[in-house]
Amino acid sequence: MNVFNDKKMLSEAIFHADILSAGQKKVLNIICSSDYPVPASSILEMMGSSKQAVHFSIKKLLDRNFIIRKKDRVFVYEPNKIRIKELTKRYNQKLSIK
Repeated sequence: MNVFNDKKMLSEAIFHADILSAGQKKVLNIICSSDYPVPASSILEMMGSSKQAVHFSIKKLLDRNFIIRKKDRVFVYEPNKIRIKELTKRYNQKLSIK
């Protein structure tokens, strides 16, 4: 099953992730919700947070391999499918325990 097909479940998994900060959750949710790689300027626009806060969250997500950065005239970000699958697996395990 492709976790990216169920956007609602993916969003819930991100929201309930204990291993991410609030800012990281917002950034990751924006990136995972998009069908295309997202530039930092779009993330900044959607979040309405300060540039420093957005870039800090992006950097932490990059460091922890939740997102991948590519160059397409400007840097764009997309989810690291392996880490996102891990996140959804954790969420599903947490639901099955309850």
